[in-house]
Amino acid sequence: VTITANEPAPGKVFDKWTTTDGVVFTDESSATTTFTMPAKAVTVTATYKDAPVTTYAVTVNSGTGSGNFAEGDTVTITANEPAPGKVFDKWTTTDGVVFTDESSATTTFTMPAKAVTVTATYKDAPVTTYAVTVNSGTGGGNFAEGDTVTITANEPAPGKVFDKWTT
Repeated sequence: VTITANEPAPGKVFDKWTTTDGVVFTDESSATTTFTMPAKAVTVTATYKDAPVTTYAVTVNSGTGSGNFAEGDTVTITANEPAPGKVFDKWTTTDGVVFTDESSATTTFTMPAKAVTVTATYKDAPVTTYAVTVNSGTGGGNFAEGDTVTITANEPAPGKVFDKWTT
């Protein structure tokens, strides 16, 4: 006897044939199979299971969050710590995903039905400067930490000599 299972419901796939009547199937895991009819009535049942979920790869350059995700999943990604003198700038991709906040070092996006590559980008850190005010001299201005600052005292009044700098 040749038997064929019905089409599975959405989200299901054929699993195997079962029976309690001692029937031996040629291939119990095939949707179409055969068996030799015994000298009695038999009942065979096609069983189904959940279809496997298709996943797609996420590759994160300069960050974490790589893996395999199903379409519609929320993917969380985090940028690596920036190199000295750099700060996180934004996330980029050519795969069309939309980030919750592309300028946040940790953000999310909704997984499409395709593989995705995202990249954390960095830029030079802004330089903090500090004001130097020179009283009775020149050379003041704004300077970054570590800069060498040259200051010069004004010519002293007649009868006076330069003594020292005070802060």
